[in-house]
Amino acid sequence: MRPIIAIFFAAAALLVMPEAEAAFRCDGQIVETGDSRLRVRSLCGEPDLVDAAGHYYLGHAVAADSETWYYNFGPRQLIRVLRFRRGSLIDIDQDGYGFRSTGEGRCGSFDVVEGLSKFRLIVQCGQPDDTEIARVLRPVGPRDYRGYGAHLKGHRVEVVRERWIYNFGPDQLLRIAWIENGRVVDVEVGERGYRSQ
Repeated sequence: MRPIIAIFFAAAALLVMPEAEAAFRCDGQIVETGDSRLRVRSLCGEPDLVDAAGHYYLGHAVAADSETWYYNFGPRQLIRVLRFRRGSLIDIDQDGYGFRSTGEGRCGSFDVVEGLSKFRLIVQCGQPDDTEIARVLRPVGPRDYRGYGAHLKGHRVEVVRERWIYNFGPDQLLRIAWIENGRVVDVEVGERGYRSQ
């Protein structure tokens, strides 16, 4: 009887595990892992944001070993996050529901918060006033590897870490957003802001 219970719990655990999407539709055609950048672009059009190993370009592609593309299909559909390696689609994810405009805005200092994707931060707050980027090794955390990193204690993982600084003027303090692998992981308050030139 015990083996049957163990099998039941193992099957139930598999059902609740978070899993990346394997495919979605663009223009009535299926886009799936393994597709080339050219095929995805021909079906879905130009991405709203291309993040290529820490360099981002709005509205056009760049050549890099790995790229992350963001597609905003509007408020009734999910934002699609596509990760490419060497020109081939390796991962399809989502970033919540889309929105009407992808034009850059200007946010307030309290709008820079943990958990935002790079795409949402750019749309919401515009380009940062200053940036730094580095590839660093850090201990594996419980959120790494889609939430399965907890069992890898003592191991290290390479991440792209960026520091984005937003200046909201001399009446407010700087906001420093730390971004790892395309998502805000920490926000610090800096010194008093500066007058724009």
